[in-house]
Amino acid sequence: HEFSGGERQKIAIARAIIRNPKLIIADEITSSIDYHSKIMIIDLLRDLQMKNSFAAIVISHDLEFINKLTNKIIKI
Repeated sequence: HEFSGGERQKIAIARAIIRNPKLIIADEITSSIDYHSKIMIIDLLRDLQMKNSFAAIVISHDLEFINKLTNKIIKI
């Protein structure tokens, strides 16, 4: 209860990837995180995706973030 919104998002991301999932569904994964941390998370997720071969469904309104993280975009 004493963590900021950004800290809570980072903890949630860590909890999701530590179990080596086959699929991650990320809804506004970086909405409360500063720009520098967003870049670090993007790089980390890309590296982990290559190493662990998991799929990710990313839901976001931040198209810059989406373009850096994904290889396929579906706009609804």
